[in-house]
Amino acid sequence: MKFFSLLKKLKIRQQTLLGFYSDHRSVSIVELSRKKEGYQIHHATQLFLSHEHSEKMASWDTPENLDLLQQHLLKEKFLTNEVAIALPYSSVLFKQIEIDKALTDLEVLCHLQEKTRQYIHYPASELMIDFEILGVSKKHPDLNEVRWVTAKTQEILPKIKALEAIQLKPMIVEVESYTLKRVANFSIKRRCSDDRLVAVVQIYHRYFLWMVLEKGVSIYLRSENFLDAANLEAMLFNEMHLFLNNHQKKSISLLLVSGLYLDHEIIDSLKKSLKIPVERLRVFDEIGDLKSLDELSSDFLMAAGLAMRVA
Repeated sequence: MKFFSLLKKLKIRQQTLLGFYSDHRSVSIVELSRKKEGYQIHHATQLFLSHEHSEKMASWDTPENLDLLQQHLLKEKFLTNEVAIALPYSSVLFKQIEIDKALTDLEVLCHLQEKTRQYIHYPASELMIDFEILGVSKKHPDLNEVRWVTAKTQEILPKIKALEAIQLKPMIVEVESYTLKRVANFSIKRRCSDDRLVAVVQIYHRYFLWMVLEKGVSIYLRSENFLDAANLEAMLFNEMHLFLNNHQKKSISLLLVSGLYLDHEIIDSLKKSLKIPVERLRVFDEIGDLKSLDELSSDFLMAAGLAMRVA
């Protein structure tokens, strides 16, 4: 998913791509290329960030951390400097609409730009727009369902400039929920039939993304805050039942979990309370038999999901 207004003139020319992902504690970078079936991993590295105050979360684009990153990158042997990054789900606006199937991508974009002026009271120069075609509308077969995404340029441009300052070339900017969906679909296709309804959870420091996939398409997406690890399990249980209550004809057959606070005890407890299989979301044992990266950090998983955008 590319933000057209920023990156429409850029094309990925090299055969590898860096996925760059930060959870405010560290930066993980994974370099992938495509192969006949799947991907090949060339490099993976992680740098823990410097915190100005120990009780606060760090940001990778502070001058101090940019200096650390630049020194770290000089020691690594990447094949490219072209990079994909993700915006936090909370920093973008999502809306789902129906649009004429006959429209080209450019016509859809122009249509959404016009709607943006109607619904969002910011100058067009301060916004970036993207979209994802979800498929044919179930109610109107001549229309496509389209997920429309809008972000403020102030959320993106400073990160672009920071990456350029450390000699990285930003090629793709997407939303972290799209990265999570790509990783989940890659994993699902490797382990089970993709016609099953699968829930996916990515847990961050104080919030989680909850997504339900049906045949590879996200049919349900929510973000929720939580207080601490103690009430995380209860919130995941409630989220599952909220979805089932709103979709009474559907049943989830598998829950894939990734992120912080996860241990065997929590996973076993979720299995018992939800009464469905619960597994860790994995990607590296499928890419290159590097299970240690799956166990080490979910940041590597998200970085790999970004690098999967390689041409």
